[in-house]
Amino acid sequence: MYANEIPSDIAGHFQFMCCPTDPYADRKEHALSMEKNPPDVMFTVAVAQPKLALSKELQLQLLFSSKRPRTYSAELAPGGNTAAIDDFVYLWPGMDAPVHSKDSIIPTGVVCCGSRRRYVRQTAIAGNSFLHASMMTRLRIPDPFADHSRGPEATPPAPGDYWLFVETRRVMRGWPKGADDIYFKTSDVVVTSSNIVRTTVLPDGNLRFARSSP
Repeated sequence: MYANEIPSDIAGHFQFMCCPTDPYADRKEHALSMEKNPPDVMFTVAVAQPKLALSKELQLQLLFSSKRPRTYSAELAPGGNTAAIDDFVYLWPGMDAPVHSKDSIIPTGVVCCGSRRRYVRQTAIAGNSFLHASMMTRLRIPDPFADHSRGPEATPPAPGDYWLFVETRRVMRGWPKGADDIYFKTSDVVVTSSNIVRTTVLPDGNLRFARSSP
């Protein structure tokens, strides 16, 4: 169960320990993304479940804090507005480059309207985000000059360990000025989670075995 507020010093400990098979070992893309973060905003993520079946949703807790209270606000709702569309950046062993979820699925718009915006303060505030495991895939756009009959193709996700971080525009300076800002405006502030987390995607039907395994 998620807590509504988690102290910043605790939230900062959600770090994934590197191991020899960690495909994010060099951390280059993550480091470059982190450079865009406002220096006074802290953003970390925590995986709600370390293992999930292919047909289930990956649930993440998003934790925001700032040394400058009431300078920024953050959208905490899991959906219902443009700000709540997060970009999951993930890898699994054998991949040549990270996949961005915003590029790997066909955009479908926003189901309006819902919001749970709060001011960011020193004590971390928590929001939720979800990504269906079956969407953790690479979208391939065929060459229109080579094949006019085929549309976008998605490579199904393979069971295994996935390492990911999150980029989001949930944080904005100040407070929204109206409904357009709340539901449809895209913030110019991009924040990247300071940590990288791991989750294991299992074939359907294998979750009970995984829970009982050491």
